[in-house]
Amino acid sequence: MAVTLLTGRPIYDLDSNHNMEITPVVREISDYAYQTYNMTMVRYSLAYGIKINEKAHSADDVKKIKDILSQANIMGGNKCNSGKCEAGQELIDILKGFLLLSSNKKYLDMKWDDGRPLRFLFMLEFSSDILPESTSINQLIASELSYIAAHSTEIRDSGNYLVFNDVVEGRVDPKVSNVLPNISIRYPDYEDKLEFIQILHNRYPHAKYENGLNDKQVANLSSNTPNRGLEGLFLGCERTGNAITSAQLIEQKVKDVSAISEGTLTLLDIGRVQNVELVGTTVEVPKTFLTKCALGLREKNKLTPMNILLLGAPSTGKTDLALMIAILANVPAYGLNSPKAGIVGETERRAKLQMKIFKNMSPNLGFIDEISEAFPMERSDNNLDSGASAAVTAALLESLSDKSREGNSILVATSNCGWRIGGAMLSRFDVLPVLMPVITDFPMIIGSIAKNINPERLIDISDERIKVAGEVFYNKNLMPRQIRSALKLAMSLRKSLMPEDILWAAKDASPLDHISRLSSIYSDYYALQLCKSNSLLPWVGNPNFPFPEYIKSILDSNGDIDAEKLNSEMNKLKPYVNI
Repeated sequence: MAVTLLTGRPIYDLDSNHNMEITPVVREISDYAYQTYNMTMVRYSLAYGIKINEKAHSADDVKKIKDILSQANIMGGNKCNSGKCEAGQELIDILKGFLLLSSNKKYLDMKWDDGRPLRFLFMLEFSSDILPESTSINQLIASELSYIAAHSTEIRDSGNYLVFNDVVEGRVDPKVSNVLPNISIRYPDYEDKLEFIQILHNRYPHAKYENGLNDKQVANLSSNTPNRGLEGLFLGCERTGNAITSAQLIEQKVKDVSAISEGTLTLLDIGRVQNVELVGTTVEVPKTFLTKCALGLREKNKLTPMNILLLGAPSTGKTDLALMIAILANVPAYGLNSPKAGIVGETERRAKLQMKIFKNMSPNLGFIDEISEAFPMERSDNNLDSGASAAVTAALLESLSDKSREGNSILVATSNCGWRIGGAMLSRFDVLPVLMPVITDFPMIIGSIAKNINPERLIDISDERIKVAGEVFYNKNLMPRQIRSALKLAMSLRKSLMPEDILWAAKDASPLDHISRLSSIYSDYYALQLCKSNSLLPWVGNPNFPFPEYIKSILDSNGDIDAEKLNSEMNKLKPYVNI
């Protein structure tokens, strides 16, 4: 096809050319088109009208180009080479002129001064601004001309090329975009960044990193984002003498990811769980399973599960377990935000964009916290939001089933409410139960939390006061999140976190209400019901597992889950569910 839609990485981003010089991507495209296909690039936007690269050609060739464009009624005379005329009419003239250049023998016989055939690459920038879904008569005419151009055999055979370029995906008139091949320029990956960083060092020889930071880490922190932000950090360092820091790189990547995805993706701070120690009998199986998944992702093993759903009661460490994968696999973690928008059609566009960007930024970990609250979880015949929910569901289901993600990306979701997730969505996940800790886990949990709050003071979990505190917390139905809050309060009020302070915190903490406790048990039951692998149950292979009463009540004489008992217990609790 000689007419295409160019999206993805902005053509205004920076890269290095064959001379190892920093140059805009659009200049690289222009140089390649000229050297390989004898094309001169003619750029157009509402901001500056028609623009040609006069520096790339001899004076005679520039005059020839301008004469041809003028004869084709594209520029010259009263034409708006500086964006000063009615934009719709200008685009019409450009498209008609391009069709003329591609069909008239007089223009097809034109040659460069060196004898090569002279051809044109027209780059229509910000295409969603000049060719949105048609509303005015001029836009309708421009849309029809674009459609004709897309199907023109004369353009295909002419050696000319027409490119609709946009920085915002999915907003060009569908009548045109649906018939155009879409070329998406990928963002520079780790290896590309390493190469670009070497060019930056040559360009800015006085730029330096903070202690402990090196080129490989910088490439990793900035991969799959535009180069312009990284170049700005080097330039700033060169001018001020201040070292480039990891905090600056992360801040820049957060901005870049948000901009690229239009706010549908967020770069997550996985460093916050770097020193978190997840302990307890009920998290051992999830930790082991997810560690294997992280290893598979690191090795790009296509047998690694793509989609994992962590189910269970609130405050059982599901989020920390998910982010642990990114640390172990050494990949970035991205939070997937709801792509819903208030304008009809925008939600579908943003949902597709989100999943495309997420896939293109692999290897990575995707994370959806409380997926049943953040995303619509099942198809519905009701159309109460003009199809927005259906569009989000469809895009998510498609991404979850995308085999090209195998070994490159893992999407982890959490939920306390498995019953709110539809069958089609559940069938695409491996369900991993993350149950409430058992009573014998509490001293370890207390010790881990206390160490995280006050690393300078290690707690002896065999201390009788810690054991008593664990029993108190357990009997009050308090989970790790509430225990952390209680210990932080004790540290603040008592200025220390010794065993006596921890015991005081346990006795001082308010108990969880009975209804919330029943809801938590119901969440665990639902997680067990949806789990399809016995090897993922926390007690399998552990003959000393200290079963809590609510788990004992659903087991048969062999220690297996009795489906009838489980359903019976769930029916009893269902009226009390308030999660």
